[in-house]
Amino acid sequence: MKRMSFSANIHSSPDCNSPWQSSTDTVAHEGRHATQKTYPFRNYWTAPGGLSEALVPLPSKQDAELMIDKFFLHVDPLYPITPQAVFRARAESFWASSQENAADAIEVALIYIILATGRLFITDQGSVDLVSPETFLSCAYRALCLSSFLSKWSLQSIQVLILICNYFVMNNRTADSWTFSGIIQKQAYGLGLHKLPPKTAAVSEKQLRYRLWQALMFQDVSLSYYLQLVPLTCQHSIDASALSNVDEGDNRPGLRMQELLATGPVVSDLAFLTCQSDVSYVRAMWQFAKFMQVNICLPGALARPVVRDSAHKAALILELQSLYNGLDPPYNTTASNNHDHRTWRQIIMVASNYHFAFTMLHLAENAESDVRRDLHEALKASAKAMACFFTLIAAEPQHAAMWAPANTRAYAQAVMIKKMFSLVDQQQQREEDPWLQLVKGDFDRYIDILVHTHGAPGFEQMKKERLSKLLGGQVMS
Repeated sequence: MKRMSFSANIHSSPDCNSPWQSSTDTVAHEGRHATQKTYPFRNYWTAPGGLSEALVPLPSKQDAELMIDKFFLHVDPLYPITPQAVFRARAESFWASSQENAADAIEVALIYIILATGRLFITDQGSVDLVSPETFLSCAYRALCLSSFLSKWSLQSIQVLILICNYFVMNNRTADSWTFSGIIQKQAYGLGLHKLPPKTAAVSEKQLRYRLWQALMFQDVSLSYYLQLVPLTCQHSIDASALSNVDEGDNRPGLRMQELLATGPVVSDLAFLTCQSDVSYVRAMWQFAKFMQVNICLPGALARPVVRDSAHKAALILELQSLYNGLDPPYNTTASNNHDHRTWRQIIMVASNYHFAFTMLHLAENAESDVRRDLHEALKASAKAMACFFTLIAAEPQHAAMWAPANTRAYAQAVMIKKMFSLVDQQQQREEDPWLQLVKGDFDRYIDILVHTHGAPGFEQMKKERLSKLLGGQVMS
């Protein structure tokens, strides 16, 4: 694909930021979540420009491959909704093509959102051209619009939309992500992702449908919890068991081979279908999202207590513990050593989320029915959750310099820890509790990491506000 001069061809509005400008200087923190001072997609486009105009900012193939590699290393393990072999084959064909008008707009959108997300993980700014990830994001959205995605629903458009929401979350733009996710939820229901797929659907399509629904559920739960809003993916007639283990059910070798012979490798991705760790991870996060929807997010959004009485609290904790213990190994443990990077990252994701939920449940109270907090167990769960974060940033320090989900969850955990410290003082509990001492060390360590981690202006602004709350500000109940 022939590249043209970006600055010579893009016409931006007078108030529009330069396409070369860093994405983070438009981010501010207002109220409970981060918002944009401007519309979340920069507008560089002219009415007659068409898709060829959106193709202008394409990076060199070498730079693109670096960003794609970063995406599949850091993001795809957590959102395994993009068959890598299929994507790379189509991207290779796209780069080799000289006919810009023949490009498929949805495929262009998918390429751009993967470039935008991968660009966030490139810390050496001299290793690629200085096109900002916000520019790639804008191109992805422009290509989506040119595909008429609001009226032409497809699994591929759902892929792009989920990754755009993830991009917003990684930049701590939860309000933008919440609003945008409403489009995905309507389209997902319209495509029937909440139901069993048609019996005639190919093996790869069934796998993709299940994975898209799980990703959407988890995104919905995360946003619902942090914004205290009602989750919107509660209505579905499928569960995690619908996603067959490798070599079982709809994912049997014979069916995979039939599909491969019928469609060819550009359409069917055997690695996508035969990665048992991905299947186990998706099921683990599916069950987590379903539990959170009903038991944490919905009561919180409706201003109801999470626990009705002591028996209900005990039942919820037992249910969550049974879910966690019943996950496919190694996802039912915090031991993440001796695994490949993909599985290692998934174990951290699963463990940190489950132990975050355990902390919330142990801290749940209900004065009317005399349900009290269990500080000892809450401290224990907090230590396990924080250990996941420390393990992650010890290996990948860049996560500490961005308000992506891992750091945001660690901050929320630290807020709960600070609240526990005040409760310990009020109840005059024994200081020699080993879990209390461990969590005090975790809290100090997290503060130290924030103090000594430096990032873009948007990160620094948010860091200052959050450090103030952790060190001296009031922490809300």
